[in-house]
Amino acid sequence: MAKLDFEFYVSPDGTDHKALFERQINNKCPEYLDNLQEVIDNGVQVTSEEFFAYGLFEDYNPHNPDFSSFIGFKEIAKDRKREFDSIFSINGTISFNHSDNTTQQICYAGCGGTLMTANKLFGLNNSDYIRIPEKKGRPAKGAAKGINKTLDFEYLYSNGERFFRVECKGMQGLDADYGSKAKDIIAKKTAQPSGAGDISFGIITIIPVRPDNRNAKCILVDPEVPDLEFSPKDYLFYSKLRYYATRFSNLGNPNWLQKIKNYILEEDSIQSQKLEIYPYFTINSSIPLKMLLRSFLKFDEFFPWPHFFRTETFNIDDKIVWGRIIEIRPNAYLMYGFTSELFEIINNGTIEDFINFKEESSDIFWKGETSLNGRSNDKIFLGGNFSILSTGEVIGNLNKID
Repeated sequence: MAKLDFEFYVSPDGTDHKALFERQINNKCPEYLDNLQEVIDNGVQVTSEEFFAYGLFEDYNPHNPDFSSFIGFKEIAKDRKREFDSIFSINGTISFNHSDNTTQQICYAGCGGTLMTANKLFGLNNSDYIRIPEKKGRPAKGAAKGINKTLDFEYLYSNGERFFRVECKGMQGLDADYGSKAKDIIAKKTAQPSGAGDISFGIITIIPVRPDNRNAKCILVDPEVPDLEFSPKDYLFYSKLRYYATRFSNLGNPNWLQKIKNYILEEDSIQSQKLEIYPYFTINSSIPLKMLLRSFLKFDEFFPWPHFFRTETFNIDDKIVWGRIIEIRPNAYLMYGFTSELFEIINNGTIEDFINFKEESSDIFWKGETSLNGRSNDKIFLGGNFSILSTGEVIGNLNKID
């Protein structure tokens, strides 16, 4: 388990972003005040498996076919796991093993720390948001003509009632000056719209470099922003459908899944208000999800039971988990999959059930016999730690047991 400390930015002019953020939460959504106080008092706790899951998908590209098949995902996961073990140490906190890390490696830490913190503050999970493509914003004060700020590493969440817009920044070295990154967040966020009831903020995640043994820290920056107009409920449904369609692709890519992806991943589908053609959704959210998907995709194939992905079954305490095993290196393995409850809701639940689905997060040691690559004659005995995430995803680092 790793701990990240939580702090608020204090501007050079003395502006206290703690007071700004607490007032914003108290006025707009006081139900999250206890979460905020918990993070202030105790920081952010995360497992190594959860942190790796953020980095594993941080640069996900739905147009890259390697992300839409188990064969491609297996190679990506192997390379990324080796990379993470080389870059990061997770022992009490998250640390860089060496200095002079690349921008992409710092991005892993920045996005991971930011999103984990945002999730804990507002009871969200990864299926509630979509990464926003880079776009031009308002020029910084005093900038030369034609020089604009851009929005990179930004995520838009919805809980069905309001939006949460968060900007991610990462840094290495706890003694580095992060003032310029805070200014950048303020400039970018104030250039973008947000609804009167919405929350817009940025977080700078600063990771120490070994042998520095101080805790990593997340620093929240809270600028004021103008208004955004979009339906939070429709966006939440869209983002969850998009999330699970893309994540399921890493286990396999059957025809029913390709049809969903082709529909929801078309360029600018959110910007073109394509959500308006979802039948019944805003009228009656109690309609079965399976009926909705079949109505707008017009196909009668089977729906997503996990055996379509040639997954293995793992009995973990009282949970049934469907997953696939990837050999990272000799005698070391990664398991990635989903709890059976998620598939049950997609097959037999309503739109509202799907929107509200959240698995209870837990960390469990598991050991048992399983097979590799879906072959029953290729049995192996493994043991290690599993993290069950609130999205229903399950990720585990396993080792061969003789």
